Amino acid sequence: MKQKTYLQTIFLISILALSFTGCKEEFIPEVPTVITFPVSDIDHQSATCGGSINSESLLTVRGLCWSTTQQTPTINDTISTEGNETGSFSSYLQNLIPDTTYYVRAYATNSVGTGYGSTMKFRTKKASIQVVTLPITEISLTSATGAAQISSDKGVVVTERGLCWSTLPYPTINNSKVLAGQGEGSFTAILTELTANTIYYLRAYAKAGDLTIYGSVIIFKTRQIALNVTTLPVTEITQTTAKCGGIVSCDIPTSVTAYGVCWSTTDNPTIADSKTFEGIGSGSFTSLITGLTINSTYYVRAYVTNNEGTTYGSTMSFKSVPGMATIKTNLVNGITANSAKCEIQVLSNGGSTVTNKGVCWGNFINPTTTNNYISTSNSTDKITLNITGLNEYTIYHARSFVTNAYGTSYGEDIKFTTIGTSANKGIKFNTNLTYGSITDIDGNTYKTITIGNQTWMAENLRVTRFRNGEAIPIKTINDTINESISIYQCEHLNPEVYGRMYSWYAATDNRNICPEGYHLPSEEEFNTLISYLGGSTGSKMKEVGSTHWDLTNSATNESGMTALPTGYLQSSPSFGYIGGSSNWWTSKTNKPDSGLYFCLYSGQSSILKGNSNRNQALAIRCIKD
Repeated sequence: MKQKTYLQTIFLISILALSFTGCKEEFIPEVPTVITFPVSDIDHQSATCGGSINSESLLTVRGLCWSTTQQTPTINDTISTEGNETGSFSSYLQNLIPDTTYYVRAYATNSVGTGYGSTMKFRTKKASIQVVTLPITEISLTSATGAAQISSDKGVVVTERGLCWSTLPYPTINNSKVLAGQGEGSFTAILTELTANTIYYLRAYAKAGDLTIYGSVIIFKTRQIALNVTTLPVTEITQTTAKCGGIVSCDIPTSVTAYGVCWSTTDNPTIADSKTFEGIGSGSFTSLITGLTINSTYYVRAYVTNNEGTTYGSTMSFKSVPGMATIKTNLVNGITANSAKCEIQVLSNGGSTVTNKGVCWGNFINPTTTNNYISTSNSTDKITLNITGLNEYTIYHARSFVTNAYGTSYGEDIKFTTIGTSANKGIKFNTNLTYGSITDIDGNTYKTITIGNQTWMAENLRVTRFRNGEAIPIKTINDTINESISIYQCEHLNPEVYGRMYSWYAATDNRNICPEGYHLPSEEEFNTLISYLGGSTGSKMKEVGSTHWDLTNSATNESGMTALPTGYLQSSPSFGYIGGSSNWWTSKTNKPDSGLYFCLYSGQSSILKGNSNRNQALAIRCIKD
C-alpha cells in the first residue's frame, strides 16, 4: 500500500515537470541605470559633461540636466538632449552665467521612467568685459548719437550690447535703451524720442548670459534751439582741391558762431580735422577744399556750431583726380673715383601708370633729365642705380625722377663728392721730404711732416665728429654766419682736397676736434714754426704751382706743409678767396668775439696773422702734442 502511494507521487511530479517544459521567466522593465561623468573644459559661459547609460528597454531620450539652485537637478530644469542610444555620450553646456556655481547630472528616459546619475558640481570662470562709453555727438532737440567700445576675455560671448539712458543718474537696461547687436568692437546708436532742453545720463552696456556690465556715465543736454545742416554734393574735383557746401537752418540764426565743411581720409570727419570757416548765421554756402593728395579718397560733411555745440550733415565721399607720381631720393653711397650708387623709391604712381623712372645728375643743384641720367624698367618701388662716368675729387648732385601720363616729377637733391685714385689726391707734396701719417675718428688719414721739433699735419682737417664721437653740427654754404648755431663745420666745395671749414668755437671745443695725440696750435706754436723757417716766409709753406693757387702764386714748399688756398666762409654767405688765401685757426683769442688766425696769400711770400669773427669758418692744421 505504501509502495503504491509512493509511485503515484513520483508520477504526479513527473506530469507537473513536463507541463512546465519550454516556459520562460516573466520580464519586469526598470528605469535606466545612469552614470554622470566629471565636468571638463569649464569656461566663462560653457562646459562639457556626459554620461553612460545602461537600459534593457528602449530609450526615448538621454542627456544632461542642470541648475544653479537645485543640487539634484531634474528634467524640469535646463536640459540637453543627446539621442536615445545606450552607452556613453558627451554634451556641451552653453549660455551659462560667468562666475556661477552649477549642479549637473546625466539622465535617461525609457517607458518606465527617468533615471539619473550622481550630481556633479562646478563653477564657471569669472568673466571680464570692458565697456567704454564714448562721447555723445550730433545732439539735436529730440535725438543724439552715442557710441561705445566693447572688449572681453577670450571665451566670453557678448550676447547683447547697446546704450541705456535716463533723466536720472546711473541708468540701467530697465530704463530707455537702444540695442546695438552683439559681440565685441565699437558701435554707434541713435537715441530718439528725447525731450528738448533736457539733461540726460547715458552709459553703454554689454551682456554675457545673465551678466550685465555698464560703462561710465556720460551727461549731455538736448538742444534748446533747433539747428540743422545739410551737406551738398561735392563738385569741381581736381588733383588737390574740391568744392562742397551746405545749407544751415536755425531757429535763432544769430546764435550760430561758425559753419563750413570738414574733411578727412577717414569716415565721419569732425571740426578737429581739416575744415573751412565760411561765416555765421544761416543759409547756404560753398567751401573750397584744399591741400588734397592726388588720387585719394576723402570724406566731407558740412557742420554748424552755436553755443550748444556742433551739428553735422551727412557724410559725402569723393576721390581726388590722379596726377603726377611722387618719388624719393633715398641715399647716395658706394662712392668711388668714377661712380656712385643711388637708391630711389617710388612713393605713389599718382593714379597713372609709371612710364619711366631713374636718377639724373650733374655738377649743380637740382639736375633734370635734360642732363646726365639713367632710367630703369624695374617694376619694384625701391631700386638702386649705378651712376658712372664721374670725375675724381668732384662735387656732384643727384636726384631721382619719375614719369607718368601727367609729367615728370623729381625727388630730393643729394650732393656727394667722388674720391680719388691718383696719388696724393692731386696735391703736390714735397717729394724730397719724408711724410708720416695720422688717422682721425672718422677714419680719414692725413700726411704729417716734422719741421724742427714740431710735427704738423700736412693736410687740412676734414673730420665730422669730435674725438668723443659726438657729431659736429653742420652749416651749409646757404646758412648765414650770424645764426644761433656757433659750434659747426661746413663742407668745402672739395673737402677731400681742401678739408672742411670750422668755426672757432668748434675748433676750440673741449671735446677735442683734432686726432688723438694732436691739438689745435697756439699762437706761440705758429711763431715757433715761422722762426724755424727763417721768419715770415710763407712761400716755404705753400703748395707749388697753380693747380690750386692762383697763377700769381710764389711757393717752394720747402717745409712740406703744402698749404692750399681754401679761402674762408664769409657772411655773404659764400666762400671767399678760394685759390687766393690759406687761413688756419689758432687757440688764441684777442677780442671777445674774435679768434686769432694765420694766413698765406697768393702772390705774397710772407705769413700774416689777424683776428676773425668766431662764427666764420676757416681751415684747421693740427700739431702733435
